Amino acid sequence: MITYIAKITFFDKTFCITLDLKKVSHSLLEQIKRQVGLVKHDLDAWQEAFSDTVDRLSGEIFFCNTFFIRILQEHFSDLGKHEAIASITCQTLK
Repeated sequence: MITYIAKITFFDKTFCITLDLKKVSHSLLEQIKRQVGLVKHDLDAWQEAFSDTVDRLSGEIFFCNTFFIRILQEHFSDLGKHEAIASITCQTLK
């Protein structure tokens, strides 16, 4: 079992993603790292689009958490077919 940890900031929230991976090939691990990069990219794009309302939205913990999880699921749903990811845990850091 391998644990891959990434920290991603969205508005003023920092999320820590922990992926518990079953034994995976090097190429699949690289694909997982790219998927985390795509999550970061999408969140940066959305943050830029919402920058005019950042003060209002940054206080919306529900919005940040829900939106973050939606993007995460979108990018990792196809990896389930590999049965590589045993679990994904997401925490909001203070």
